Amino acid sequence: MDRGSPRIRCGPTRVRRSLREVLAASLAAVLLLTMSLPAGPASAHTYLLSSDPAEGETVGAVTEQRK
Repeated sequence: MDRGSPRIRCGPTRVRRSLREVLAASLAAVLLLTMSLPAGPASAHTYLLSSDPAEGETVGAVTEQRK
């Protein structure tokens, strides 16, 4: 046996490591792309549910302020 030349490993351990590296790189790429996309507009309440005083009315007197 010649101990001067290194042995090349191509066993299942190396294949698993390569698969992990590919999956990690793919996940990193997907996360980077997802985070670089612009955010859409917020869509909370886009319409008025109610108001006080109602449309066309006015406030007759100033009431005490609530804290």
